[in-house]
Amino acid sequence: MAQAKIIENETFHRSLEAPWARTFMALMRPSVVEELVDETAFPFSQSLPGFIREHWQSIQDKTLIDPFRLGWLIDELVRVQDVQGDLVECGSFKGGSGLLMARALKTLGIDKQVHLFDSFEGLPEPDATHDKGYKKGVFKSEYDELVRTVEEQGLQDIITVHRGWFNDTVGPFLSSYTGEISLLHIDCDLYNSTNDCFPLFYPLVAEGGAIVFDDFNDGGRGEKTAILEYLAGQSPILHVGPAPQTCMIKGESLHEQVHVVEDAGFSYSLDRLLEHSTYLNWLNDATGTHYEDELAPFLPG
Repeated sequence: MAQAKIIENETFHRSLEAPWARTFMALMRPSVVEELVDETAFPFSQSLPGFIREHWQSIQDKTLIDPFRLGWLIDELVRVQDVQGDLVECGSFKGGSGLLMARALKTLGIDKQVHLFDSFEGLPEPDATHDKGYKKGVFKSEYDELVRTVEEQGLQDIITVHRGWFNDTVGPFLSSYTGEISLLHIDCDLYNSTNDCFPLFYPLVAEGGAIVFDDFNDGGRGEKTAILEYLAGQSPILHVGPAPQTCMIKGESLHEQVHVVEDAGFSYSLDRLLEHSTYLNWLNDATGTHYEDELAPFLPG
């Protein structure tokens, strides 16, 4: 039997992937990001305005995730603060986003653990069919340095770092883990890496828990393909966020969504993106486009 299509409207997906293609070079420049952080017009996190700016100096050299995406991640953490379960991140690099999540838990007085998974050897070999634009070994980081940073920042009671390839670490962890997950952060970049962790962790995500896919709309398609293949037939609602992020809430119904594009059995909600005016204003200024107009033809009515 032929495998069901996971993408039908290629034009729509290219539009979702366009913002990252247009801005990632700028957002990889420290000077550009520093200017963003210094600009008080950008709250980044809607739930904790100023939080990213307050803690930026402590993580700026430990992450490649821009402050818009970090703000979205913190918003999801706040959204699920009353959902049972710990936080799990797959693909932690130097630990910046994990450190930030732990600081948010501490600030809010939330008693949850943060589990960070990374090979600390960079990316494995990309899949020739599914992964575009990545090379083996990039994003290499130092395990001992991250552990030392966790201790220096006084977060050792919150963060546990798991070193090794996902297919060597996730299974043994889950064999002894008896809890649930309230926030799952998938930052795997590649098809096989995503498959080595997401299908194993997803069943443990509590109802109402959040899953944030950092590289869903990066244009490489590896992470996106693995996720959509696994979720096919489950009718998830995928919330498009700051490029290239997308997230979902486990068990969420569609009735509250307004700006939704249906494609291959998946519902892509643009509500949160279109409400994120500060990000859209920056995106439009940075690219000389009006992204809302680019998305309008795909919306019903």
